[in-house]
Amino acid sequence: MFMKLFQNEWMKMNSKRQGLYFNLFIIALMGGIGLVIKLFVKGASEEMDAYMFLSLLSQMMPMIIMLFGVVIGAQIVTDEFKDGTIKQLLIRPASRASVLMSKYVAAIGMFLLTYVVMIVAGFAIGAVLFGVGEGSIIDQIVSISYGIPFSIFLLTVSFAAGVFTTSLGLSIGIGLFINIFSSMFGLMAGTKEWSKYVVLKYTSLAPYAKGAVDSLGVNMWFALTIVILSIALFAILSIVRFKTREIN
Repeated sequence: MFMKLFQNEWMKMNSKRQGLYFNLFIIALMGGIGLVIKLFVKGASEEMDAYMFLSLLSQMMPMIIMLFGVVIGAQIVTDEFKDGTIKQLLIRPASRASVLMSKYVAAIGMFLLTYVVMIVAGFAIGAVLFGVGEGSIIDQIVSISYGIPFSIFLLTVSFAAGVFTTSLGLSIGIGLFINIFSSMFGLMAGTKEWSKYVVLKYTSLAPYAKGAVDSLGVNMWFALTIVILSIALFAILSIVRFKTREIN
C-alpha cells in the first residue's frame, strides 16, 4: 500500500513538472557558468577540468537546490489543503501516517534526484568545455554529500510547518528563516558546550571529514546522529499533528 501511495505522489509531482523545470534550470545555469569561465576567465579556463568544475559547482549549487527542497517540502502538503484534495487521499484504506509519509519520501526523492542531475550534468558540461583531466568522481560526490543531511532537515521542517499551518508562504518562510539563523547560530554559540546538541551547528559535515574532531569533541558520527534525530523529531511531530487534525 505504501509503495502505491508513493508512486501516486511521485506521478503527481512529475505531472506538475516542477522537478523537470528546476532540473533544466540547474543544467542551464551550470552551462552558463561553464561558458563564462571558458570564454572570459582565461587563466582559470586553462587550468580547469571536469573535476575542478564540479568542485566549483559543489560550492554554488547546493544553496539553490536547498531552496528547491524547502519549497517542495512545504508545497506537497499545503497544495492538498489549498485544492481540497486532501479528503480524497484520506478515504483510501491506508493510515494517515502512511499517506503523509508517502508525500515526505516523495519530496525527499525529488530533492535527491536534483543532486544526481547536478553531479551528472555538471561533470558532463565540465568534460565538454574543459576536458576530463585527472581526479575522482567519488571524492566529489562525497564532498557534495556533506551538506545534504542539513538540507533534508530544512525540507523536513518546511514539511512539518505545512502540516501545522497549511500555509505555503509561512512554511517556506520558516524553513528559510532557520537556514539563515543557522549561520548566526554558528557565530554566536558555536563554541559553547551545549551547542553541540543543536542541529543548527551542523549545516555541513565537512569539518568532520576523515575522522576530524572539533574543539567540543564532536566527530562525524555524533554530528550525523544529531541531524538524523532532529529530522526524525520533526517527521514524528508532523505525523502526530496530521493524525489528530480535523479535515474539513
